[in-house]
Order: sequence, then C-alpha cells, then structure tokens
Amino acid sequence: HLIQPARFCIVTKAYKDVLAFRKFNIIAVAPSAEGVLLTKDEYWLLRKNFDFIVSCMDYDRTGKLMAKQLKDIYGIEPIMFTDGHFNTYNYGIKDPAEYIHKHGFNDTMLLFKTIYEKYIDDVKKFDTYFYNNLKFIKWIH
Repeated sequence: HLIQPARFCIVTKAYKDVLAFRKFNIIAVAPSAEGVLLTKDEYWLLRKNFDFIVSCMDYDRTGKLMAKQLKDIYGIEPIMFTDGHFNTYNYGIKDPAEYIHKHGFNDTMLLFKTIYEKYIDDVKKFDTYFYNNLKFIKWIH
C-alpha cells in the first residue's frame, strides 16, 4: 500500500493486524515478514510521513523483543495487549485482530479511544511546539 502522510501510524508484527487497525481507520504497517525489524530507510520513510509512530506487537517472546528493539533503536513507544504477567492487565488475547474477534467492534473502538486519550497531551504539546517554531520562522522573514 502507498503511504499517505497522517498524524499517527502503528507498526505491527503481521499484516492481519494492519487489516484489523484499518477497520478503525487507523493507519498501520508491518515489516515484510514476521520477526523482521524495520530498516533505517523504512523508519525514515515513516518518520517523514507521520507525526507519531507507536508499535503494537504480540505479547509473546518475539513481539516483546521486536517492541524493545523498535524502542531502543528508533524510539518507537510500544502498546501491547498484555497477559497479566508483571502486574499488567490481562486482555486474554495476543494481538489486535484477536481482540476485535473476541470483543467486537464497539468495545475495540472504546479501547482505541482510551489509548488515544492517553496520548492526546503529547499531541497537543507537539502541535504547540511546532506552531511556535513556525511563528518564529515567519517572524524572521
């Protein structure tokens, strides 16, 4: 699929999760194969086109490792459907596609809205910072 610039993008582990997010008009991408990390070129293509990039990997060994690598290498924050270990919430599933199947469209939409609201302050700070810098640039000219 062609990437069109937008505010948010989610990096997932598999194409089935990309399709699951698209049901909610959320832009998501997946590497060419499961367990494959984004290349630097792929990351910079995403960074050029999106203000905020998060990852949503399966909460299994491979998914946790990939989420950690994306965070360490590119600074991409992870969001995960946890299983109750380490004092986390138990969603009872391993990935977004399974959550939608188990809980339905409306409950999934409510969950995504809750996650979005958690990050809205970061969005507002980004917008304010960007706007203030544009004003400064305009003032110089």
